[in-house]
Amino acid sequence: MRDTPWRPTLSRLGVLIGVLLVGVGSPAVAKKKKGPDPVQQDPMDTEANPQPLVNPTGTGTTGGSGSGGAASSGGGTTGSGGGAGTASGGAAGGSSSASGGSGGGGSTGSSTKLGRYMVSLKVGAAPCIYFSGGCGFLHQGLAGIEFAWAFTQSANAYLIVPPQVQFRANQGTLMVPVGIQYDIGLPVPNLYIYPRLSVGYAVAMAGAAGSVIADHFGVVIPEVGLKYVFSGRYHLGGELVSVPVLFNERSVVAHYRIALSFGVSF
Repeated sequence: MRDTPWRPTLSRLGVLIGVLLVGVGSPAVAKKKKGPDPVQQDPMDTEANPQPLVNPTGTGTTGGSGSGGAASSGGGTTGSGGGAGTASGGAAGGSSSASGGSGGGGSTGSSTKLGRYMVSLKVGAAPCIYFSGGCGFLHQGLAGIEFAWAFTQSANAYLIVPPQVQFRANQGTLMVPVGIQYDIGLPVPNLYIYPRLSVGYAVAMAGAAGSVIADHFGVVIPEVGLKYVFSGRYHLGGELVSVPVLFNERSVVAHYRIALSFGVSF
């Protein structure tokens, strides 16, 4: 009979403890329902099984496979390495294209003439156009050789040494001038027009009665010619206008010449 009053008291105490436990456990359960805890991944697993890289821009899959990402550890570093690979790959491609374009341009603009030295042979006619005593016996032929050296690598401006002979039966004129020639390119590829001016020494010789009479002159030769360069080394052309003027204290003699020439550069 004495144990009866304790039974209700123990029952109430059990209910109170249960309520307290439920109240304390509810916030913890609610917190757990808000979201899963982050999964902690073993660094060894990460290195053995790297996470796939997601490219937010959706471009440059080739750059993503660059070796820069493979050398780095960690997902974030891999992404930046892939970006660097893309940038370096693009820069390398751009520089290759630029170098190819410049190479093509250089080839297009290169000179068609090779060598700075030139040797030419010349033949033609040299009729007399002026002499105070009359030109009847002064019409002559022409033969000569020319030596030239280009001032520049482009081989447009030359120093010319063109020794030449004008001749006919029992007469001859030896000329040893020095001149300057400049080649001017025409719209036709490999075709040039050149003005030239030479000055120097000349001697006219005539045979009479078994002896030779020599007369000494100064000479000035203005000329304009054309030449076509082929294979970069050979040329064919000649002077359309050539007017050598011989002079001394007693007389002046002038000829109008037309000549063909062939030469080689080296």
